[in-house]
Amino acid sequence: MILVVNRYFARPGAAESVLATRWRASARLAELGLPVGQIFVRARASDAGPDVIWQCTYASPAERRLVTDRLSADAAFEAIRAEQASQLARFEREVFELDEI
Repeated sequence: MILVVNRYFARPGAAESVLATRWRASARLAELGLPVGQIFVRARASDAGPDVIWQCTYASPAERRLVTDRLSADAAFEAIRAEQASQLARFEREVFELDEI
């Protein structure tokens, strides 16, 4: 299993836009029949860290490659990705593999 975690750090004043754009990206994933993942926002008691986190799991590296290939070929998703990039001060992606015994 593969876990992908995207961390979105908004430009000043853009946190709501970052969240709205992430929701549009997830809606596009659903339209394409792809896993939509989960969206998290910073807890009210916290003022540190990313404004938005998106995480998604994939059954295998092959499934993740299939998804990334489909998304990079999709003009609508690429437009959402470009809009998201313009709203961010920083973006981080972490990819993990499940360690099973």
